[in-house]
Amino acid sequence: MFTRAICCVLFLVVCASTGATTLNSDSGPVFESVNPRSDGYPWWNDDWNHRARVYIDNQYSLEILYEFPIQVNVPYRVSMQPDFGDFRFTDMDGNPLPYWVEEAERSSQACVWVRVPVIPNAQNIFIYYGNPAVSSESCDEGYAEVCEPFTDDPTRSGGWSVYRHAGDDSLEASWDPTEKVLYLTRQGRDLGTAIFADIDLNRLNGWVLSFDYSAGGGTGAEGLCTMIYKDEAPYAGGTPSCGGGLGFTTADGGSIPGYGVEFDAHQGEGDPNGPHVALIEDGTGSHLKAVHDGRVCDGSWHHVELVRLHGGLSLKLDSDYVFYDYTFNMPGGDRAYGGLGFCASTGELTNDHVIDNVLLRKWTNPMPYSLVGDEESQDETIVDTSFGRIKALYR
Repeated sequence: MFTRAICCVLFLVVCASTGATTLNSDSGPVFESVNPRSDGYPWWNDDWNHRARVYIDNQYSLEILYEFPIQVNVPYRVSMQPDFGDFRFTDMDGNPLPYWVEEAERSSQACVWVRVPVIPNAQNIFIYYGNPAVSSESCDEGYAEVCEPFTDDPTRSGGWSVYRHAGDDSLEASWDPTEKVLYLTRQGRDLGTAIFADIDLNRLNGWVLSFDYSAGGGTGAEGLCTMIYKDEAPYAGGTPSCGGGLGFTTADGGSIPGYGVEFDAHQGEGDPNGPHVALIEDGTGSHLKAVHDGRVCDGSWHHVELVRLHGGLSLKLDSDYVFYDYTFNMPGGDRAYGGLGFCASTGELTNDHVIDNVLLRKWTNPMPYSLVGDEESQDETIVDTSFGRIKALYR
């Protein structure tokens, strides 16, 4: 006859026999409890009642990924908080991993990004949930290398270095506390700004940079530019240019090593006809790729995505590719700079040049695929019986 404890077992899954179980013909089946906590993967925190393994597939990638954000789509389970605030992620040894909830539909599903230390061809992590007393610890560290929504003044909150041509913080690199955006320049004459994020692009094999911008409202010039692999040092010893230099060069007209994508409203020396988007090198007169586009200064907000991967560079403006997989092999040696930033200028003609929602994250193609496995419970046990291995829950 079963003991009282065994009678409380709710049998869930019967697995193949391990061959380790014996049968006592006098007393019936012999049970051996195997707690999953001692099965190589300890329970991270007893305050969380449930977990599931997240399977990560990276078999089609050309490289091992390090400190890489992977997307995990999590369907709602009744043991989760309806707003998914109890999510926590760990590696298989129980070390917490940063995560960011990109989107969540209450009691339905959540899209989460988790930063995983290393992803070879395959990797597993855990998602924990089932704690009604906690709130979300979602943060952009789990997703992005740079995440700047300009909810605070970036010139004072850290993370950015700022350089101004005229030294006027009301007109150059001017944060608007109401709009929560950064004006690289407002509608004043002969202004110039350059700002750099606290990051080295050279440590990223592949990346995607996205941001929103608006240019217009004034008399129609000059433009703005996003800087990549740019040398920041000359700005520390001088000031960014105004006018046709777009802040991409120094005020004395000297070029600065590095690359950029300019959104230029004015046809200057060496420029294509009229408003244009261009990939430039060292100075605004050196165009590697240029396309005429009236959206650079129409006063509307536009979304930009710039992708760097395997020696190619692609630029998308709104939903349109300006150029795709442009061969972009940088020389080494003294040209190997890692600066990432934005610059803008006005001259005799003026415009507002505004940016928002700057996001830089690691990228590869194809991206790793993930799948959330079956739920495990903290009070779950594995029972070896003469009938095979049985997964059970005590109630």
